[in-house]
Amino acid sequence: MTAWVFFSISFAAAFKKEEEYFIYPFLMDVFELLEMIVCFLFLKILEPIPEALLPHLPSLRGAYITLSVAVVMQLIWRKIMGLKWNSFIDLKAILTSLLIIGAMFGESVSWLNWFITVAFTVSAALYVSMHPYGPNSPTWFFSR
Repeated sequence: MTAWVFFSISFAAAFKKEEEYFIYPFLMDVFELLEMIVCFLFLKILEPIPEALLPHLPSLRGAYITLSVAVVMQLIWRKIMGLKWNSFIDLKAILTSLLIIGAMFGESVSWLNWFITVAFTVSAALYVSMHPYGPNSPTWFFSR
């Protein structure tokens, strides 16, 4: 719990938004961290795995769906924190689309997972490297 508080407040502090960080963004941060735990459980890379889940794991579909929810949650978090929520919305759409395609076809088309991993990594790297956090950040990455 202490690590979650530190992570959340330090993230808000990076944007000089500590005074706007209240219970809703904090709960969303906690939920997002829980989503990562669930994702790791779906992939069977976290232990101990509850006995009732073992027959259903691993589940690429579950992991992809969990991650796609996290992408959408970030848009809501940004809106609540007063940041421009739709900065680089085209990259977010690409990220979400890749995850949905993975959820639909990742378990039956194994090579697709490698493509999604590379495309997701490149799209996420573009998003993070350009830091679209300021009020004047562009809505569209590809219109630059």
